[in-house]
Amino acid sequence: MKKILFLQENDRKEVLNEINANLETKNRLLKLILLNPDKKVSKNITREKQFRYENQIALLERIKGMVITCNSRQQINEINKLIEYYQSLS
Repeated sequence: MKKILFLQENDRKEVLNEINANLETKNRLLKLILLNPDKKVSKNITREKQFRYENQIALLERIKGMVITCNSRQQINEINKLIEYYQSLS
């Protein structure tokens, strides 16, 4: 995900599509971990992955909500800070 400079209607749709695609991917990965535990990987590593994906999903949901309701430059800056944090988690 890239930082947001402006958030007009077209930009908002693009950002929401990108967020939804990331959410879909993270949810699939989390589902895979939960439904198909890997016998070769330790439980600690599995828990770490699960925790990381859950955090990323929660963060993406928060960004999505902020993008939907965003109407000021200050909110765009807050969204950009969350995007930076999300990128640091990946």
